[in-house]
Amino acid sequence: MKRGFVNQSFFEGWSHQIPEGAPGFRKSLSIVIVDSHATETARYNLSNCWPASWKLSTMESRGNDILIVEVVIAVERFEKA
Repeated sequence: MKRGFVNQSFFEGWSHQIPEGAPGFRKSLSIVIVDSHATETARYNLSNCWPASWKLSTMESRGNDILIVEVVIAVERFEKA
């Protein structure tokens, strides 16, 4: 998943739990797709997930690009609701 960086995200904090072996680092998530009227058009339920990687895009000092966060999530079970 990719999105513009605003501040420390849930995913960044979550990714820091794994090397420390924090209990309960696996979580269940839902990805919800909405249309332009904020009406749900699709939902995907993910079980026993953990962030496999988290990284920020690079920025050029003279550019005005948006900083992008990329999160790769490992999933044990995936289903379309």
